[in-house]
Amino acid sequence: MQLRSGATYASMSSKKTSSNQDADTIRLEEISATQQSHQDAIIQLNSKLDEIMKLLEKSQEKRPIEEEIASHQFRQSPNRSREEQDNFMMGNQRRAKLFELDDDVTKKVRLEVAEFYGKLNPTAFLDWIMSMEDYFDWYAMPENRKVRFVKAKLKGAARLWWHNIENQAHRTGQPPIDTWDEMKLKMKEHFLPTDYEQLMYTKLFSLKQGTKSVEEYTEEFHELSIRNQVRESDAQLAARYKAGLRMEIQLEMIAAHTYTVDDVYQLALKIEEGLKFRVSRRPSSQIGSTFSNRTAKQTFKHVKLQNS
Repeated sequence: MQLRSGATYASMSSKKTSSNQDADTIRLEEISATQQSHQDAIIQLNSKLDEIMKLLEKSQEKRPIEEEIASHQFRQSPNRSREEQDNFMMGNQRRAKLFELDDDVTKKVRLEVAEFYGKLNPTAFLDWIMSMEDYFDWYAMPENRKVRFVKAKLKGAARLWWHNIENQAHRTGQPPIDTWDEMKLKMKEHFLPTDYEQLMYTKLFSLKQGTKSVEEYTEEFHELSIRNQVRESDAQLAARYKAGLRMEIQLEMIAAHTYTVDDVYQLALKIEEGLKFRVSRRPSSQIGSTFSNRTAKQTFKHVKLQNS
């Protein structure tokens, strides 16, 4: 009996030991799997950190020096909490990302500039100059490339003229024109009339609506005002604009209070529509009789002058 009890105890002890070993093995496997998972996570995290650092380095290369100084001063300030500094750094990272996105958009959107053949049309020439300025601004073109780019856009008579300018500078020992401002000034001297500013100024101040519609007159008024770079108050511009409208429209707005060109323009449109409506409602017989009476009066005056 005692032998059986001892054997039973030994068997139970052996099973218990085996069970403990199995549990330990399972725990070791779980620990190993957890460690492997942690290592994989650390590798992924390091990879992400490397990408972030590369982006930060790239953005810091593009940031202006003023922002670098401000960032350094902010970080060094003893009055800033850790949270404020972290928020500031996150803001810098967002700005860097936006800068990169803006740079990508600039690269994807292509602007084209027309070629210039030297036709003596002052308005077309100035519009071409403006398109060049927009192109340089969009692509942030460095100064030393602008003249070469414009030179490539000159064709025909304009190209021959510029070639002559370069040869003349070389023969006389003068320094070459290597800035866009110098080139632009030279082109304006050649392709704009000497009295161009006076002509445009006179055209603005003698502008009348005449047979043009209110909208056509307004477009021309705005264009001439911009080209002349008029520096007048809103009230002065409104008075000048109103004085150019047809007299029948001016008479209709005598009692109206207008303070800007847009105020006068909106009112003039309504008056113009009202005048058209009145003419359309007038009977054709009345229009004919009015025309006949007017013709008869003119004939009578003509005969009277001849008799006298």
